Order: sequence, then structure tokens, then C-alpha cells
Amino acid sequence: MDTQTIKDLTRDAVIRLVTQMEVPTPFMAQKADSWIKGLAKTENPADYFHHPLAFPMLLFPMWVEKSIQQIPDLKFQGDLVYSSINGYYFIRMIDNVMDEQSELETKLLPMVGFFYAQFYAVYQRYFPVDHLFWSYFAAWNAQSAALAIEDTLNVDIDLENFQKIAGKKVVGAKIPLVAVLHRYDRLDLLEKWSIFYDKLSCWHQMFNDMLTWNKDLTHNTATYFLSEGNRQKKSDQSIVGWLVSGGLNWGFETLMEWFSELMSLAETLDSPDVIAYLNFRKQLLEDQSKEMRRTLDKLALLVGTSQS
Repeated sequence: MDTQTIKDLTRDAVIRLVTQMEVPTPFMAQKADSWIKGLAKTENPADYFHHPLAFPMLLFPMWVEKSIQQIPDLKFQGDLVYSSINGYYFIRMIDNVMDEQSELETKLLPMVGFFYAQFYAVYQRYFPVDHLFWSYFAAWNAQSAALAIEDTLNVDIDLENFQKIAGKKVVGAKIPLVAVLHRYDRLDLLEKWSIFYDKLSCWHQMFNDMLTWNKDLTHNTATYFLSEGNRQKKSDQSIVGWLVSGGLNWGFETLMEWFSELMSLAETLDSPDVIAYLNFRKQLLEDQSKEMRRTLDKLALLVGTSQS
């Protein structure tokens, strides 16, 4: 995987974002720069998007383009990265206000207008106003908002709802995929890339929910993983007891089953980069499985056998 190229484009995009904001509003640019670095917990915000466990939204457009032609258009890819980063900050700031009632994001909330304008403006350079691309843009933009609202209202999530809502919260990041396909007149590839994207979104969300189960439990955040735990556990059993006695194994077995489906879909995409990425994620899954089991074994000793 040529991830260094995307990392360089990401670094340039973050610099471009702050620079674009500095021209009309230097005060807001300073606040945005501080917020972006705080979100990333590093002076290099680009690292945030390329954490090993992050969803690969910036890699997808490159994968799609390289499946069509071996050498990608880096100017085009740079614009897509810039748009997607602005789109991500737009959504993330709203999410933080909705989910965490963050005072900081509440005070900075008007900034989302800038983020959305930058997200949108990139595509105006490539597609005229009557282009078919904009129908996908409008539909997926609306779906992203609707799914975010539905997700916040869920208190008990079954598999059907998870696949429909929670696993597809990142549907807006499909927009650069269809932009690539329209640019090369290869909309015939959209269905299989879209199916793979949705499946990976669900797999990624499930993995993330397993890693953050304790935080979600503490904050009463509904997830499919915890909802399934409440359905599977004994009446006198805690979630920790369920995890220790079999819940964790169920979660990882489910992820491995879904992973096999992902690999089968990936083999139809003509993308060695996707295959390499999935193999990388599989190794991370196996490593995380061992680490979580060690952590839960220690936790089980602390809470006592009555919890299991």
C-alpha cells in the first residue's frame, strides 16, 4: 500500500485548510488550528487520519483510481483528501456537540460553515451543476445526516438496525469514490465498490465498539455489541461477566466471519492495495483479541467469580 503518498497529501490538506481560513478570518483560523491539533492529540494532525485503527476513508479514492489506472492523478487525489478532511471536521464537530455536549465545540460550532463550504467547493471544479455526480452527492449527504440522527435515538440495536444505521454512519465518505468513478466514466464499478465499502463500514464499527465497550457502558451509549450482550447474558449476569464467559469470543468470531466476507468481496475489486490493507487489519484484529482477553482475565479476578 502506498500510504506515504496519502499521508503527504493529508499533511498538505490540513495546512491548506488552515491557510484558506487565515485569509478571511485569522482569529477563527487560530481556533481551528488549536482544535484540530487537540482532536489529533499531536502537532501533526495528519497522523489522526492514519492511525492503524482509523477507518480508511482517505485511502478509498486512491484504491478506486488505481484499480482503473495504475498511476493516479495526485492533484485530483489531493483535492479529494482536502474535501474529505473538511467534511470529516464538519461532522466530527457536530457529533461532539450532540454526543458529549462539549463546551469547546459548542463555542466553535459556527466554524462548521467553513468546513462544509470547503468540502463542497472542491467538487464544483470537476463537475458542472447538472452532472449526475450531484445526485449522488445530495443523496449520500442527506443519508449521512439522517443516519446520525437515527443513531442517537437508538437505545437497543439489533443486527438489522446496526447494518442499516450504525454501520453506515460514514456513508458521506462514499462521495469521493463516486467522484473518481464519474471522472473516469466507470460508474459500472460503483455497485461492487459500494457493497465492499458498506461491509467494511459495519466491520470497522463493530471492531471499534468492542474496543470501546467500557467507555460506551460508562456513558450509556447504545452499540450493537453491548445490546447483544444484554440479550445474551444471564439475568443475574453483568456485561463484564458476559464478556468473560463468552461474549468476547462471540464478538471476535463474528468479526472473523464478517472478515471472510470482506476478503471475498475484495477479490473482485482488482485492487492489491485493498487486499494488503485487509491482511494488515486482520493481524491487528488478532493482536487486539489477545490483548483484550488478557485485560478481561485481569478484570475478572478483580470483580470476582460472581460476575461470571
